[in-house]
Amino acid sequence: MTEARFHRAALAALALTGLAMPALGQEGASRISWAPSYSGSCSDCALAGGNMAGWNISNAHYSGANLSGANLRFVTAHLANFDRAKAAGVDLRRADMTGSSFLGTELTGARVGGTTFSGGNLSSAQLNTATMGEAIFTGCTMTHTQLQQAYAVGADFSAANLSRANFTQANLTDAVFDNAVMVDADMTLAIVAGASFRDVRFGNADLSTLIGADTADFEGACGTLETKLPNSLTLKNCETYDALAD
Repeated sequence: MTEARFHRAALAALALTGLAMPALGQEGASRISWAPSYSGSCSDCALAGGNMAGWNISNAHYSGANLSGANLRFVTAHLANFDRAKAAGVDLRRADMTGSSFLGTELTGARVGGTTFSGGNLSSAQLNTATMGEAIFTGCTMTHTQLQQAYAVGADFSAANLSRANFTQANLTDAVFDNAVMVDADMTLAIVAGASFRDVRFGNADLSTLIGADTADFEGACGTLETKLPNSLTLKNCETYDALAD
């Protein structure tokens, strides 16, 4: 059998057994590579429960896709688009999502422990009850993000814009928020023992029922007359914070 005929026979055998080889040389924005790699573009695709662990899907477009319960552990996805995706219960542990967009994405109950989101946009994303211990959100835009009852022990939100974010009953033990903007943030019954809020702007935020505030670091943080504080906490007055709220 010639070499060419051998390769044709091998490809035919793979087709018959239902195995798919990775697509090669894809360049078009509307293309998606064959399973098991889902890199490329797949807006509104149904990938619920899919196994994408370890793949590089940087610059991919998954806006509106259904990724509920999918396995994306250790995925590399720089500058990818997951806007408005349905990803409840997705497993993103130890993934690198640097610069990616999750605008309005459903991430309720997601597992993002140790995941890097640095520089990304998670505005209006729903991360209620998500487990995000030691996740990195440095420099992220997270306005209106929902984080109720999230487990964010040791997470890093440094320099993030968390204006109007909702941390009701979230566990923020040992989390870092240094230099973050938290205008109008809701921290009702949030646990902040050992957390760092150095130089945070709390204009109009509700901190009145914080749990563990006496062990948190608020050095350099500021508030306004409308900021609600627990009796044990005093903040300096912010100057013109409104421009940072949007």
